[in-house]
Amino acid sequence: MEDGIPTDADMLEFGAKSAKGSVIFTSSKVLSAVVTLVLLIFLARVLKPADYGLYAIVVAFSTMLHAGSNFGMTTALRKKLPQLKLKHDIFSVMSSAYTLILIEAVPVVLVGVAISGFLAVHAYNNPMLVLPLEIGAITVLFSVLFNLSVSVLTGIDKVAGSSLSVIIYSLAQLIAVIVLVIAGYGIVGALVGTIVGLFMGMIAALASIIRYIGLEFV
Repeated sequence: MEDGIPTDADMLEFGAKSAKGSVIFTSSKVLSAVVTLVLLIFLARVLKPADYGLYAIVVAFSTMLHAGSNFGMTTALRKKLPQLKLKHDIFSVMSSAYTLILIEAVPVVLVGVAISGFLAVHAYNNPMLVLPLEIGAITVLFSVLFNLSVSVLTGIDKVAGSSLSVIIYSLAQLIAVIVLVIAGYGIVGALVGTIVGLFMGMIAALASIIRYIGLEFV
């Protein structure tokens, strides 16, 4: 860069970096979509039709709770973090985001767990659905924490780290769900497998964040 003006070499380097980041990011999203499709096919073939229908109910319940537990926090982070230069400021904003997301998500999860019994017995007339609904509600907490962690990495321009986290989540979920369902745990196994994937992906994302900001801020 000369006198604050990017040179051709700077532009080429920026273009190469952007292209590489885009390829990695797109690849992780494609893999995630493929894993989702494979899991749906697997569950449709392995679970009984009635159980697959119950699984769909739990997923819909979890999705509804998730909609009320995030209030745009991930979008706000992706916009705010690129404006910050000091790691201390990044850590401060990040810490506030995790605190707020927990304040928002935990009550939603607790309400979801609390109403699971009522919905299973009185709405669906199926007491066996209580535990899956409760696990579905708990899944929301892991999901919002995972998504927030990936958003932090995106906001600090660590595309490779965020993509790797998505890949780890997808593969861990695929393996865990297949193993648990084949082991005979049915829709509970499918739901727990999703939590395993989210947890592994979140750990990978947090590791990348810590490497970036340094242990002194943790």
